[in-house]
Amino acid sequence: MPDFIFMLTRQDRTVADAAAHCATALACGVRHIGFKDIGLPVEALHALAAQIRAGGATSYLEVVSRDPDSERRSVEAGRALGVDVLLGGTEVAGLDLLAWRAAGDVPALISAACAAVEKPVIVAGSIDSPGQIATLRQAGAAGFTIGTAALEGRFPAEGPALPEQLRAIAAA
Repeated sequence: MPDFIFMLTRQDRTVADAAAHCATALACGVRHIGFKDIGLPVEALHALAAQIRAGGATSYLEVVSRDPDSERRSVEAGRALGVDVLLGGTEVAGLDLLAWRAAGDVPALISAACAAVEKPVIVAGSIDSPGQIATLRQAGAAGFTIGTAALEGRFPAEGPALPEQLRAIAAA
């Protein structure tokens, strides 16, 4: 079963009310929570990482830097924040496949990526349905991220509120 990583992000930025959403996620039993190193001041990111740790969850920093120097700065930020897992980047961090942002046969892409590498593949970006989760599960992904769809109440659930969204995603 792939891990669901709840991202406290929208449009590739950590949201201003990330701490409140983190508290909701922890109360709902979410045990994998991530954010990006852009969108909030570093002090708020430190507090967010500490909140995730104190809640007994695994913390993730998704690197969205586009050049080697800024990517290295993001990795250093992850170290300073004490996150458990780094995702993304092109040079130094873990594999983060933006499958549904690619053109073509997405299930085949995920399967090929999972078969081609020895490290875990996390599928990220534009996941907003149980069908997509079933596809990445069948392809062998180790995990997946959802942020915007849950925060905007777009995942098929009993309602748009974040607790309902998180429960529906976990059930899928």
